[in-house]
Amino acid sequence: MSEPSGGRAPGPPEPPAWIAELVPVADRSRAPLTTALPWIGAGALVAAAAGAWAARLSPRDLPVAPWHAALLLLAAGAVLALDRDLPADRRLPAGVVTGTRVLLVDLTVSALSLGLWIGLRLSGAPRALMTAATCAGAAVVIGNLGAWLRAGLGARARRAAAALAVVSALAVVVAGLVVGMAEGPRLPGASWWWVGALAVVADVEAALAVRRERGARRRGAAA
Repeated sequence: MSEPSGGRAPGPPEPPAWIAELVPVADRSRAPLTTALPWIGAGALVAAAAGAWAARLSPRDLPVAPWHAALLLLAAGAVLALDRDLPADRRLPAGVVTGTRVLLVDLTVSALSLGLWIGLRLSGAPRALMTAATCAGAAVVIGNLGAWLRAGLGARARRAAAALAVVSALAVVVAGLVVGMAEGPRLPGASWWWVGALAVVADVEAALAVRRERGARRRGAAA
């Protein structure tokens, strides 16, 4: 075979830029994800049990109960809390830390929403997949908002915001359980339109969160 002009064989093709950006995110996600895996597994079982129980509470038409989404949100918040700020984070490219947290929220909510769907499905609830997807979308939207807050707030403000989020989610769980067991009007049912809208909002939040961290890093370097 003839060699190309210049006598050098062509090198391997360069990977796309987005793949190169995901490599440090995947590397940094390994430690917090390994720590959280037992809790995620336990949370998926709890979500499955909650889905089966909710179907018995509302056998005719299962709405998007707010406490379903609140359970998923609590799990996402717990994973965000487990991911501590590390001294080595300053040496990573800007945006990697926030990208890691967005990924952790997505993986956690996906696992728990799968458990919720299984519980709803096994109990014969109507529109089980749509309900689980809508709850997951709501939890990811709020979880990505938490990642956005962590990208710009100080340590004390982050602790206050995390405490407020936990208290609010617990209040939603309790209120949802009380309303679910009571007779009366129900919340509107799930909708694929809601799923699509929540997915778009979550993606926009993720991009804004990464951008906020990059801006904070630039301001810190300029100071």
